Amino acid sequence: MSKKVDVVFTATLEKVAQKGEQKLVSGGFWRHYLLPRGLAIPASDKRAKLLLADRTRAEQQRATPKPVGEVVKEIREEKRAARQDRKQGEKEKDIRKAARLKANVATRNLKSRKGKE
Repeated sequence: MSKKVDVVFTATLEKVAQKGEQKLVSGGFWRHYLLPRGLAIPASDKRAKLLLADRTRAEQQRATPKPVGEVVKEIREEKRAARQDRKQGEKEKDIRKAARLKANVATRNLKSRKGKE
């Protein structure tokens, strides 16, 4: 008869458990599937207690609605960050384009020098 092990899941497994959920599983399932893949940790482990605390904190935050002003502020921050990322990407693209043009000009200059000699 297999011994049951109390574990906390570190990842969501479809039809088994959600991330942060604590469950009793059979010893074989724990030893041969969950442990080698890092999908769960023993519930007695310090990391498991931290994971459970994080999950309860997240549930409490979801339960308490935020004021509309905070939500609007967060959305604006996300949009501003996305704009900055886009601008940074465009700058990097321009830098790469300029480098390619320089390289093309340099190769043309070398080819024209060889032709004159």
